[in-house]
Amino acid sequence: MNTYIVFLKGVNIGGHNRVKMDILKKALEEREFEHVRTYINSGNLILRSTQEKETITEQVAKIIQANFGIQVHMIVKTADELMAITAKDPFSTETENDHARRAVVLLSERVEPVRMQIFKDEGKVIENYYLAGDLLFVYYHNGFAKTKFTTDYIERKLRIVTTARNWNTILKLTEMIRN
Repeated sequence: MNTYIVFLKGVNIGGHNRVKMDILKKALEEREFEHVRTYINSGNLILRSTQEKETITEQVAKIIQANFGIQVHMIVKTADELMAITAKDPFSTETENDHARRAVVLLSERVEPVRMQIFKDEGKVIENYYLAGDLLFVYYHNGFAKTKFTTDYIERKLRIVTTARNWNTILKLTEMIRN
């Protein structure tokens, strides 16, 4: 039995894609997922299963469709993969130390560094970012609200699915899987 973290994309934001996490939790438990926990209302799940990530993605998508009538993209990570995210922390402790301005953009596939050149070429991105395979660590100097370097922008340019979590959420989820 393995522990997985499911990052749902774009749920419960601005009244769109409403997913009641308590109902989702119950539905997952009824489908033989174990130790299901949620963290905040923005689509973070921790669960245990004997299934592989691809099967979990399919099952969770079907459960959400059946219970809420919406299709949701998601990215699933193992507990070890989540722990590796915090271990890879590329942020400068001197100049990028505000956890509220740090984010991890989870990418649906590994991205070769050469593909990131598009962001430099356009000259619109002022944020510091660090690519690590299927992760993009971003420091939003001016906060999230004013940035042009959004997940929608990243998806359009790289033609992949993304979802982002702030650093505090990543740290809390890491703490939850340790306990």
